[in-house]
Amino acid sequence: LKFKLMLKNVKTVLQARRADCEIQNTDPLVWSCQRIIKWLREIDLKEFAENLQSSGVHGAVMVLDPSFNTDTMATALGIPGNKHMVRQHLSEEMKALLSSAR
Repeated sequence: LKFKLMLKNVKTVLQARRADCEIQNTDPLVWSCQRIIKWLREIDLKEFAENLQSSGVHGAVMVLDPSFNTDTMATALGIPGNKHMVRQHLSEEMKALLSSAR
């Protein structure tokens, strides 16, 4: 019974954190794949954003997986290796987003 109550509280807190970051680019740890897609559109990467749809990438992966980096994200988005400016832009935006979360 205590575990169920604790789990319910965690779920409530998680939902509140997700709601809080829906209009601000904060707390990427709790972002869903859809929230990342929204962010990608906001940073002018809408051309590649939908490629993330079935990738399995979500905020916890971005923040907690030490091997997840710009190249990993660029691959998931289908950004070609020869698109250096696009990859650089992604790198700068990811660094800004994740600097306080990691």
